[in-house]
Amino acid sequence: SGDDGPEKYLVMLGYAGWHQGQLDTEINDNVWLTCPGSHELLFEVPVGLRAEEAARSIGIDLGLLSGDSSGYA
Repeated sequence: SGDDGPEKYLVMLGYAGWHQGQLDTEINDNVWLTCPGSHELLFEVPVGLRAEEAARSIGIDLGLLSGDSSGYA
């Protein structure tokens, strides 16, 4: 493709499976934290810091979240 391709790119492999409509339901139920993607987040932030930076971009400090899932707030 000559010089027409992107300067930077990511190749990721993995697998996740959901039943029909399951992912949409989980997103609507706020099971997932979602944030806008950005070139900086994907290509400038080191991989080990991306989750923290993505959360920070929507006003969440992951250090303040509890890993205890034994009850409801």
